[in-house]
Amino acid sequence: MTVIVDLVLVGIKKLTELVPLWMAASAEQRAEIEAKAKSLVGGLDGLFQAADSKDDANTKAAKDAIAAASGK
Repeated sequence: MTVIVDLVLVGIKKLTELVPLWMAASAEQRAEIEAKAKSLVGGLDGLFQAADSKDDANTKAAKDAIAAASGK
């Protein structure tokens, strides 16, 4: 858990440092910064979606087991 919290804190620090750089950047540089940021967020979104799918499958399996045990 400490590793994740540390990563979040570093990420927030880096994002706040990025704001002035982005503001002073050309349109092309802004687009590059935005693309890289979106790519990183997209990678994290993929992890969350995989975890959600696994949770959904586990929930369904548990509900099915309860239904089977109760004779439904």
